[in-house]
Amino acid sequence: MSEPTPPASLEPAAVVDPAPEPRVAQARAPRFNPFAAGVLGAFIGLIAGIGIGMNSAPKPAQARKPIAFNFVSNGQNAQVIGTPVEGDGLNGARHVLGGAGAKVTMVEFGDYRCRYCRQYSLETFPLLKTEFVDSGKIRYAYRDTVSVGGEQSVTVSNATACVAEQNKFWEFHDLMFAQVERWASIAPGATLSTTLSSLSAQVGANPELVQTCLIQQRHSKDVQADIAAATAFGVNGTPSFIINGYLFSGSLPLEVYKQIFKYFGVS
Repeated sequence: MSEPTPPASLEPAAVVDPAPEPRVAQARAPRFNPFAAGVLGAFIGLIAGIGIGMNSAPKPAQARKPIAFNFVSNGQNAQVIGTPVEGDGLNGARHVLGGAGAKVTMVEFGDYRCRYCRQYSLETFPLLKTEFVDSGKIRYAYRDTVSVGGEQSVTVSNATACVAEQNKFWEFHDLMFAQVERWASIAPGATLSTTLSSLSAQVGANPELVQTCLIQQRHSKDVQADIAAATAFGVNGTPSFIINGYLFSGSLPLEVYKQIFKYFGVS
């Protein structure tokens, strides 16, 4: 599959003008009263603390507007819309890259049988990772879901979690997409588990430990929790991404992700 033509003229929607500065009425200075000043100071401090807390709290999804970006892909005009969602996609995420201090968080929900996830993971993500994740500008997480692969995808997700016990998740994640033809025709069951365990040796994992982990289903609840989270966030296709509280669907050109990051103050 050829790489999409880079988009042009990306403009974020829903720009809100800043609120006007409040007018302050002039008044005569009262006589100084130490006791009254102390009480007033404590009261003002309390109110200021409440105000700061309210202003710093994230707005609920219903109070935020969708954001849209127009772009050109393969000579056609297109638009991607970010829909506000409730909650933090990072909560419960097991496979995370980047530091907690990053301005932007990006959570991918993917399916190992999804061809668009494959395209994104092998073509777009390596460039995104080098420029934004490795530099500390964004924090990135991968979470499992099922859109096309059914129980087969669930088995692969469990295998990647087992390989993660040996600190080889991202390497095996890429291998599953790169060598999908090695396992895509095998039905869920013992043969698929054995095949996946054997493939883990290519990234330096111990296949016997992976096989034992799969037999014991050590990460089954974790994978199901990811799938449930995807449903709760309204994910209805793969790949999908939650970027700073907004849900975006589809494998997009790198330039579109760059414009989304720029909207949130990262370039």
